[in-house]
Amino acid sequence: MNHRSRRAWIAALFFVAGTASLVWAEPEVSNQELRESVRLLDVKKLREVRARGVDPARILKQHPKEAIPLLVAATLDTSLDEGYRDTCLCLLSQDEMKANLSPANYRQILTIVKDANAWALLRIHAGGIILRQYKALPKEMRLSIKEMALGLVAADKIVGQVYNLVLSHYTGDIEVEDLLLKRLETDKDKNAAILVLGKVRSIHALNRIIELLDSDEAGKSFYKVRAYLAIGDIGGDRAFDYLERYQPKEKYTSDAAAIFTAMARTRTERGRKMLLARITDHSAIDLAVLDGIKIGGGPEFIPILEKELKKPKNAANKAAIERVLVALRLGDDSTIW
Repeated sequence: MNHRSRRAWIAALFFVAGTASLVWAEPEVSNQELRESVRLLDVKKLREVRARGVDPARILKQHPKEAIPLLVAATLDTSLDEGYRDTCLCLLSQDEMKANLSPANYRQILTIVKDANAWALLRIHAGGIILRQYKALPKEMRLSIKEMALGLVAADKIVGQVYNLVLSHYTGDIEVEDLLLKRLETDKDKNAAILVLGKVRSIHALNRIIELLDSDEAGKSFYKVRAYLAIGDIGGDRAFDYLERYQPKEKYTSDAAAIFTAMARTRTERGRKMLLARITDHSAIDLAVLDGIKIGGGPEFIPILEKELKKPKNAANKAAIERVLVALRLGDDSTIW
């Protein structure tokens, strides 16, 4: 068995709940092997090497400090295929990597955002990674990313991706909110604008989304489920009142699940009481409840989930419960599904 095959076999042996966890220290890896792993991230090569039992991404994630400079360099190399550069960039968003990225790394990634000649999707992914991961994001970097995003929207380039991956991080930004409100009226497909207006918690959009839901347009130009969730994300007692009126009698439908989740997301006392009642009433905690707890719950749910985590009935959703617990402890109330 050669060196790479042995490494893949060891990683597979201790693969638990979606995360490779080794019970002893990883064997040393050479810089040359890491460089080769980066090279093998090329989509044209990945299928072939994975068929041989080699996962270059896993090797890189096991050595993040050494891999990050190589991945950043590949991402910035304009002579490489843009899809390959994007694969390297997206690997930097993995948990193992983002904990080791430095402010200097983020400044390097920002050069992609500023490169007007770069592939639009690469620029969007670069901006999204910085906005999601760089906690001490300087104001000028935030403005540069917004300028890139607004330019792509004006040019109608993959607008849905811009909304979701970039503009959704600009809660409270009047310029972004005004743009999204205008696009809600002009976009033929209103789904993306509705969802992002919810994510930026635009109270000014609430009336218009409700009007759209109550009109004949609902179900034709956008999905009701997304509008319900956006109303929940905007939050407040008025949002809860509206959603409560539209609760269907039949509980086990997509609309019913969406409205329940949306009501839980409203960050209201009634939403929290509803979540507590659902935990008590049901035999197991489902994903709709967990989504509601993460966004509309709060630290008071931590001991409840810790207790529920130990119950056999919740074994199927153990990983999801653990993710929500981590988010609650960090104060992260973004969506997780």
